[in-house]
Amino acid sequence: MVPILIVLCPSFSGETGAYQATAIALASDILGSAVTTITYAKHKNIDLKRGWIMLTCILTMSTVGSYVAWLAGNVVLGSFTLFLTFFIGIRFLIKPDTSRENTVGKGEKLDWKGVAISLFSV
Repeated sequence: MVPILIVLCPSFSGETGAYQATAIALASDILGSAVTTITYAKHKNIDLKRGWIMLTCILTMSTVGSYVAWLAGNVVLGSFTLFLTFFIGIRFLIKPDTSRENTVGKGEKLDWKGVAISLFSV
């Protein structure tokens, strides 16, 4: 969403355009996550015991990423986001990953290998 806003919307071409586009994208992501959370909660598919690991990693990396983006500047942030999104899209077109291997069942404990994979996947 950020590259589309930066490239296609002339109002995001100013000095703070990449930051505004990122804020709008994050707001839409939070709305989508809230709807997903409500759906998962209705069907009792939320595992809070194992979720703290992912929560800690996401909060840490979001803070670090925000600081790095602030240091990088508007042009670098916009160009990097466009470049990364383009190549991730190409990668998924060339080699889509539709398999779900080694999933952990509901109520099972997560071993250290699973924790390491979760941390690396954030």
